[in-house]
Amino acid sequence: MTAIFGAVLAFIGFLDCVVLAFIKLTNDTNKLAEAVKQLIETLHDLWKKK
Repeated sequence: MTAIFGAVLAFIGFLDCVVLAFIKLTNDTNKLAEAVKQLIETLHDLWKKK
């Protein structure tokens, strides 16, 4: 019984780490997407000025 409980706790801990890593990755991806969008807009503005 204790072994099963320990396994469940370990699994929950593992899932928690995965979820946190996924959230961090998603935040980084959003920042990257924003930066790319900004770059494209800047290039577009420069292209218009030509």
